[in-house]
Order: sequence, then C-alpha cells, then structure tokens
Amino acid sequence: MKKNKSNTTFYMILSLIFVGAIGIIVFIFNVIENRAEKERAVEEQKESVIDNIKTEDQEPDQSNEANEESPSSETTGKNVDENKLIAEVHERLNEMTGWGRYQNFDFQDSNDLHRIEIIMERLERLIENSTDDVLLNDYTNAYLVVEKSLEEEDVEGVLHAHRIFHDLDIHLNDYDSNEIFGYTEWKSGQQPRAITNYLNE
Repeated sequence: MKKNKSNTTFYMILSLIFVGAIGIIVFIFNVIENRAEKERAVEEQKESVIDNIKTEDQEPDQSNEANEESPSSETTGKNVDENKLIAEVHERLNEMTGWGRYQNFDFQDSNDLHRIEIIMERLERLIENSTDDVLLNDYTNAYLVVEKSLEEEDVEGVLHAHRIFHDLDIHLNDYDSNEIFGYTEWKSGQQPRAITNYLNE
C-alpha cells in the first residue's frame, strides 16, 4: 500500500515535470516563431524600399542653386563613394542626436525636418548605388527607422539610424570611437534585434 502511494506520487511528479517541460518547449517555440515572423516582416519592408528606390524614375535636378545642403559631387551619380557618404551621414546624425541633442529634436521645426530630408536623400543614394548586399541591408534598416520616426514623430528611429552609421563609420572608415552599438548587419552577420523590435512596435 505504501509502495503504491509512493509510486503514484512519483508518477504525478513525473507527469507534472513532463507537462511543465512541454509548456516550456511550446513557449520557446512561440518566441522563436514570433521573432522569425518579425524578421520576415522587416525583410519584406526592406525589399519593398529597395525595389521602390532602385526602380524610381529619377529626374535630374534642374536647380542651378548650389548650397551646402545639396549633394556634393561625391554623393551624386553612380560613382558614389560609400565610405565618404557613410561618414557624412554619421556626421549629420551626430549633429542631430549626439550628446543629448535628440532631446531637443522637434518634428514641427522646419529646420529639423529639412535635416531629416537630407538624411533620407543620402540614404536613398546609398541604397540606389550599393553593390554590397549586407551594407544595403544596413542602409535600408536606417531608411526604415528614419521613415517610421517621421511618420510617428518619434526620435528613437533617428537614434537607431545614428547607431547604424556610427558603427559603419567605425568598421569601414576607422572612425575614432571606443563605443560600438552592435547595430549593423554588416559586422554581426544578422539582422539587429533592436531594429527588428523597433520596426515591429
């Protein structure tokens, strides 16, 4: 009788452990599947942006006015010097977000919006001319987070773009900084989770 009771208790405990283990496995599977679904959604967004930019009929700029905000000769045409453009975008994003400046960013301010428009133009130029698929993914990630930032008036997207270009500038141009954010697919070999999460919020 005592043996039967201990066997019953043993089997109940074993059953509970088994059910718990199955629950944990199902939970882990759902987390992995959810992450994979979010990554697929981001990949579809990136493909759409790339297709739109690369197939756009772009008319030459008819403006004869030259100012400091116009694309320089290095950033126009098919002979884009990606490294110089990466450094330029990083510098512009630094001016907007670095050292706490993002806290003063105002989506209602025409100067701030103009600065974002310039960043978007540079990102389009990089996407249009890139021959490196992994860099293309990083450029497109930056484009998508800035686009979302504009749509939702949320400066966090601009910060994400800054982190992408900060890391690219370090990796490709030996930009002098000890801080690496880990936001580039080019360096990590995979879609940055912070970008995926932001785009799926």
